[in-house]
Amino acid sequence: MENIKGAKVGADMPTKPQRILPSFSLTSDDLPELKDWKVGGVYFLKIKVEQTSLAKGQYEWETSTDGKKTMNARFQIKAIEPIENKETYENEYARKRGK
Repeated sequence: MENIKGAKVGADMPTKPQRILPSFSLTSDDLPELKDWKVGGVYFLKIKVEQTSLAKGQYEWETSTDGKKTMNARFQIKAIEPIENKETYENEYARKRGK
């Protein structure tokens, strides 16, 4: 699983630019298990998404370190379920890739 890099903000400030990670919101109607989870906890989810748009970065700060424009995509969540633990996800992924 790849870690998310997020978007740079404050690149023109004298301090080091910070990264804002992508985020999304759910209700307990979408994922009933979240009622038992704790703020700050780390959880694994399997999500089914539909890509709804794709665009090149529109602003100067939306460039990668090599100067190329970043690509931005929007997704709509179609289905979601918790994964019991990371080991389960990695084993499932490895099994499917091995076919």
